[in-house]
Amino acid sequence: MIRCNRRLAVVTPVGTIVTSMLPAAKYFDAIGEPVSTDYSTRAWVPADGRPVLGSSYERLIDSNVPDLRGVFLRCVNVIENNPQIPLDPNHKDPVDRPAGDFKADIIKAHRHNVSPFYAVNPFTSNLWSNGGNMCVLIANSVSPTASFDPDGNASGEETAPKNVSVYCYVRIN
Repeated sequence: MIRCNRRLAVVTPVGTIVTSMLPAAKYFDAIGEPVSTDYSTRAWVPADGRPVLGSSYERLIDSNVPDLRGVFLRCVNVIENNPQIPLDPNHKDPVDRPAGDFKADIIKAHRHNVSPFYAVNPFTSNLWSNGGNMCVLIANSVSPTASFDPDGNASGEETAPKNVSVYCYVRIN
């Protein structure tokens, strides 16, 4: 077992989020922290939305830690107000949000130019090519929709960049 570096613990402020390949039991064993529900004495907890009553986190930020399970992290637009370092509009979150604000799935509005179809069965799926990229056009009697698939594979359940799953922990004291 590796004991927690107390000097590191002192310079790691409340609200710090760390990622690890270690599941909770191994993570807490590695940092030498006993697992308990007394949140006034624990330093770290999983970032799973749990209430941490009695902790410094509750006093400074919120009564619950963020629930980071299954989501991507995104830095806020303004970290420190410094007019000498302007925010690149290509990096900007479209909305200035506070830290911890959850945003649900979204796909940016876009268009696909589709040639008109004649005598299309309104309940079938049709593959079509758009510059070498395969797309699926699902036509129905209400409105046709198109889903883009650059690799020619079946559509997935979400829009997401390549990613690796990790455990997230947040400092509460």
